[in-house]
Amino acid sequence: MRKIAYLGLALTPLLCPAPAYADGPCSGTVLNSYVTGYGAAIIRGSWGGGYTQICSITSIWKGVSPDVCALWVAKIDSAISTGHTVTLYYYGSTTCSTIPTYGDSPAPYYVMLNS
Repeated sequence: MRKIAYLGLALTPLLCPAPAYADGPCSGTVLNSYVTGYGAAIIRGSWGGGYTQICSITSIWKGVSPDVCALWVAKIDSAISTGHTVTLYYYGSTTCSTIPTYGDSPAPYYVMLNS
């Protein structure tokens, strides 16, 4: 009876669905970027399936302050004007190509300008 209990415990993770999310970086070129009248910083990266909001320059958005957002926008603009790539790291996001679009996007953990 004890062996059956241990077997049941061992098999429990196999019966649970796998998480639909995975942490990771999304890297590539930024094809377009803009800031809306209400402060949303929006980009379209070569890795994604559409336009994604990364932050807001006017208010805290999903934990990202306007000060950090302004720095991120500067990095994005620099990448576009110099032809460099960027890396955005997401916690608990879907794969890079299926990140939700616009305001439904998760906030990145960081925005890195690549050399």
